[in-house]
Amino acid sequence: MTKTPGSDDVDMIEFLGAAMDVRRIIAHLLEPVARNHGLSERTLSIVVLAHAGLNRPSLLVDYLGVLPSTISSDVDKLAGLGLLRRTPSATDRRATTLEVTPAGVALQQRVLGDLRAHFDSKVAAVSTDELRACITTLHKISGGPHPDLPDELCNPSA
Repeated sequence: MTKTPGSDDVDMIEFLGAAMDVRRIIAHLLEPVARNHGLSERTLSIVVLAHAGLNRPSLLVDYLGVLPSTISSDVDKLAGLGLLRRTPSATDRRATTLEVTPAGVALQQRVLGDLRAHFDSKVAAVSTDELRACITTLHKISGGPHPDLPDELCNPSA
């Protein structure tokens, strides 16, 4: 394929614009749902990620790209709300594991129901095949799901 001068720039600008649109849509989906449950987008994400298997603070720091003190503060808040608890790691006495409490699991189920209702309205005109193609493309671009997330979460249709 022959490229015209500047076409790479147009592709990059279009890609960045689309990526920002996806980020904006996710924020618009998560923020009000999280707020309705007394959480921020990040603290809600921590509950979901810990339940999915990213259950060590260091994994959350890496995945979310935030400072350890940010995760520590957020985990303190979630523990205070009874949604998470810290437990000693079974494999590393210096580390802690985050355990989602029954209240945290129940919250996650309510939140996922709320998100599903909002998400379904956003993607009503998108076919399942188009949505799966989008997910596949996003995984290719991002390098794939985090290695510590279970396959059934990242690839439920696999």
